[in-house]
Amino acid sequence: MKIMKSTFSKILLILSIGLFTWQASFGQLLMTEDFDYVAGTALSANGWTVHSGTTNPILVVTPGLSFAGY
Repeated sequence: MKIMKSTFSKILLILSIGLFTWQASFGQLLMTEDFDYVAGTALSANGWTVHSGTTNPILVVTPGLSFAGY
């Protein structure tokens, strides 16, 4: 009977740890970009890469994009 209680306790502990770990994994922020740059500077000066042979840089403007609830 003592072996059964010990096994049950181990299983309960493993399930409890798994439950808390599983719930915590959904709250992670994977990527964010707030576009907090100085107006008038090129995006390529802020870590962005120019593609497709673009010769005119894309400049940061103010006011920028906004999204309600973000």
